[in-house]
Amino acid sequence: MKGRNHGFSAALLVVLGILWSVPLLAVAYGAIMASDHNRTLSYGLDPGIARTLAISVLVCTVASVLSTTFGTMAGYAISQKRFYGKKLLFGALVGAMFFPPVVFMAPLFKIVASLHIYDTLAALILPSAATAFSVVYMKVVIDRVPSSTLDAAKIDGVGEIAILTRIILPIVRGPLAALLVLQFIATWGALAVPMAVVGSPRNYTLTLRLAMAIQRLYRVPERDLLWTIGLIAIPAIVLFLLKARDLITGVMGALFRYEPVDSDMHY
Repeated sequence: MKGRNHGFSAALLVVLGILWSVPLLAVAYGAIMASDHNRTLSYGLDPGIARTLAISVLVCTVASVLSTTFGTMAGYAISQKRFYGKKLLFGALVGAMFFPPVVFMAPLFKIVASLHIYDTLAALILPSAATAFSVVYMKVVIDRVPSSTLDAAKIDGVGEIAILTRIILPIVRGPLAALLVLQFIATWGALAVPMAVVGSPRNYTLTLRLAMAIQRLYRVPERDLLWTIGLIAIPAIVLFLLKARDLITGVMGALFRYEPVDSDMHY
């Protein structure tokens, strides 16, 4: 019976894998085989595709690092500190996760415009530099660090910064790496933020450029659209293939309590 269950699970995974890969294969086939007049390969919507790709990589890298950093700091404070309104603040953060990003487009535009950073790289990075998800995620992760380890460090006179950087971060490195990957993928595929804070095509991200093309703001051949779709999908696929184990162990680590660390750890 157990062998049959394993066989059924394997067959199901194969079928799901095939279904998941069909759209990607269709995009790749269309990008290579789509007909055009000059029969040459085209790698983007216009000659500025290299700049668009560079902007997307830069924005996603910086924003994911900042979001993970600030999320860890805020999550530690909410998890380990007592202050007035703590439960209300955490509840507000959880509630904010249920609102679609489009709800924040108008307020975000007003804030960015008032700061005089509209249509700049800073406008693309700052809105994603701190997210409710990263704070809630890291708060839940740090909650599951053994309290005995933290209490022992405090008794030994270890400071807050040392507790966070030398004790907690090494313990939660798996979930931390998973959060970094998840934030990168989320920022890479974001559309609402770029639409709200960017106006000129020279500062478009790949996702926004594709959206504008689909809306027929550009007249582009089918091959160019498919190449752009492929460029958008590649980072998520590569990150998943390289960090699949870290993602799984990181998410599982956020759900279950960690094993106690060695009591001889050097602070």
